[in-house]
Parts: sequence; structure tokens; C-alpha cells
Amino acid sequence: MQAASILQIASLTLRTDDGQLIEMVVEGDVGVTASHLREHMALADPVTVTVRYADDLVIATRIDDRFPPE
Repeated sequence: MQAASILQIASLTLRTDDGQLIEMVVEGDVGVTASHLREHMALADPVTVTVRYADDLVIATRIDDRFPPE
């Protein structure tokens, strides 16, 4: 993850449930701070990412906590 500031994220690489790596840029306020996303990275806690596509770019528009199934 590349942070634009303490609060904003510039880009990230997402590891999918099946192990694929997807590089994406971040557009605006996606609902979590860079520090919160770092916490997810450190603990391997899952997130749900809403994206849109522009040519070859994957653009994250929303990131939400995803809780494991009970």
C-alpha cells in the first residue's frame, strides 16, 4: 500500500481469496484511512473492495471491513 498521507491511500495491492494479486489505484475517500488499512494488512483481516475499471487501471472506490463468516 502506498499512502498519499496519514489518512489517504494512493494505491494498494489486494490479495484475493484465491491468492491472486491485483494492483489498484485509489480514487478519493474510500471509507478507510491508510492506518486502518495497514492494520488489516498486519493482521491479514479481509476487506471488501468496490472497484471500477478505466482502460488497464483498476480503481478502488470503496473499501469496507469484511468480517469472517461465523
